[in-house]
Amino acid sequence: MALSVLVFHYDKWLTGYWDASLLQGRLGVYAVSIFFVLSGLTLTLVYEQRLNDQLHTWGQFFRKRLFRIFPLLWLATAATLLLDDHPRTAKVIFLNFTGLFGFINPAEDIATGAWSIGCELVFYAAFPTLLLLAKRSQTAFLAVLVAFFALATWTSFAWFSPLKSHQTDWWSAYVQVANHAIFFVGGMAIGIFREILKRISRRIWISVLVFTALIFTGWPVDTGPFFLISGSNRVVFMTLTLLAVTSFFNSNLVFKGLAHQFWAWLGAISYSLYLLHPLVYRAMHAAFMKAGILEGYWQLFITATLAALFLSHFTYHFTEVVFCLGKTDLVQQFSRQRNQNQ
Repeated sequence: MALSVLVFHYDKWLTGYWDASLLQGRLGVYAVSIFFVLSGLTLTLVYEQRLNDQLHTWGQFFRKRLFRIFPLLWLATAATLLLDDHPRTAKVIFLNFTGLFGFINPAEDIATGAWSIGCELVFYAAFPTLLLLAKRSQTAFLAVLVAFFALATWTSFAWFSPLKSHQTDWWSAYVQVANHAIFFVGGMAIGIFREILKRISRRIWISVLVFTALIFTGWPVDTGPFFLISGSNRVVFMTLTLLAVTSFFNSNLVFKGLAHQFWAWLGAISYSLYLLHPLVYRAMHAAFMKAGILEGYWQLFITATLAALFLSHFTYHFTEVVFCLGKTDLVQQFSRQRNQNQ
C-alpha cells in the first residue's frame, strides 16, 4: 500500500492528472484507509493481552507509539519547511512538531501526507479506551463500530457537494478524523472478532478477497477524484476496504523464500517510504532540472522510486530501529514470529 501511494503520487505529479477510474487513482485514496485498518488490527493483536486498566501499561503503549511516530515525522516536517518557499505560522509549526494538528485540524499538516499521521495519533489516544471497552463487552464495541460506520456514511453525504468538486474545495473536509475513524475501529474489530471470523473457511475468505478486489477495480466511477470520496461511492469503497483486509487476514496467505523476504522488508520500511517519497521526488526533480536533463516520464519515475526505496531502507535502520525497536530489525522479528506460528 505504501508503494502504491508512491506510484499514485509520482504518476500524478508527472502527468498533472488524477484519474479515479484507474486502480492507482483509487489506491491513492484507499491505500491510506488500509493503513488505518491495519493499524487498528495489528495494535489489537499486539496489545490485547498487554494492555489493561493499570496506568503503567498505558504509559508503555503511549511511549512506544510516540517513539515510533515522531522521529521520522520531525525529519519529514523539517525537510519540508526547508524546501518550501511559502512561510508557515509559528502555530502551525508548533502543532505539527507536537502532533497536535491531528486533534485540531489534520489539513494543517506540513509534510505531504502527514495528515494521516495526525489522524493516527488521535486513534492512538483513543485506542486503550476502545480496547478495554472491547475486552469488557464485545457487544458494546460492536455498537461503537456501527456508530462509526454510520458517522462515516453521514459525512460522505453531508460534507461533500457536487457543486464544489475541486480538490481544493473538499480536501480539508476529507482529511478530518471523523471521516476515517471507521477504518481504525474496523481494523480493531477484525482482531477482536477473529475467533468468530475463523469459523468461516479459508476458501470462502479467498473467494471474498478475489471478489472484493474485482469490485474495487471495476466499480464504475467518474474520472474525477471527488466521486471516490463522496456519496454512495464512498460507502461502497469504505465497505470494500474493510472487507479486503478482513479477507486477506483470514485467508492466511503465506509467502516463502525471497518473496517473503521482499514483502517483509517492504513492510518494514513502509512508514519511511510513505513520508519520505514526496521529498525524494522533489529532490530528484530539482537535480534533473539543475543538470539540464530532459526528464522523460519513466526516467524520473524509476530514478525517484529507487532513490525513495534506498532512503527508506536507510532511515528505517537509523531512525525507526534505533528509536523504537530497540535496535532489533523488524524483518527479523517478523520472520521469527512467522516461524513460531508455523
